[in-house]
Amino acid sequence: MGLSFLKADHKPVLIAHRGASAYAPENTLSAFKLALDMGARYIELDVHQSRDGKVVVTHDANLKKLAKFKKKVHEMDHDEITKHSVGAWFDKRFTSEKMPTLEEALTLISRRAVVGVDIKGRYGEYPGIEEKILEILEKRGYNGMSYISTDSIERLRFIRQQAPTVALGYLFDGKDLKETIRIMRDLHCEALVVPVSAVNKTLIHKAHQRSLHVCVYTVNNKKSWEELAAQRVDAMFTDYPDLLGMPEYEQPTLGLTNED
Repeated sequence: MGLSFLKADHKPVLIAHRGASAYAPENTLSAFKLALDMGARYIELDVHQSRDGKVVVTHDANLKKLAKFKKKVHEMDHDEITKHSVGAWFDKRFTSEKMPTLEEALTLISRRAVVGVDIKGRYGEYPGIEEKILEILEKRGYNGMSYISTDSIERLRFIRQQAPTVALGYLFDGKDLKETIRIMRDLHCEALVVPVSAVNKTLIHKAHQRSLHVCVYTVNNKKSWEELAAQRVDAMFTDYPDLLGMPEYEQPTLGLTNED
């Protein structure tokens, strides 16, 4: 399948980081809907697994930040998780926001955007999560419109064995670039996902030499965007889907825009 969509118009692709997370609570249905309204055509989200095996959309392993509740996601059934608001911490307008499942998020996005699924947790911590994600993506019609990312080489290797054509991204920690690129090539992993603090011209050049896409997180101002675009990175994650402006034919549901 490949990640050929990252080469559109020879400009960096804008990926909505956890949805429109500057304007709505991250990884919620409101954040995803607002990102779409702002014109985002690429959305990234994070997943963990509940105790009863549901793939749920959240970045943190516990609910401390989102719900002032210290219990971990994997210690709770999904029904128990949904008793807690994951939006009130951000703004009282989002008090009714509940943690969505991956299926709920994909249903809302409804193939209006390419979706990146970032699997959190240690490899082996969530038995069967990789197979479930692959099944859900296929069931919801996202084959060819999705990619999976992780910071675990072991997880990448397992997913590649299960799905020879799925697009993969590796969250690179900035160490041992040469060995990382070798492993990525062996696994046909196409995207090197790099924090903005670790990206540089050498990394970009070496990755592109080996036909790897360089995706940078998190870029939240136009100056940084323009500097990285000039270095020909392939994609950037941002909390502001309207960072580069908004399509004239669409308006954000919540009436919010980025003044930066």
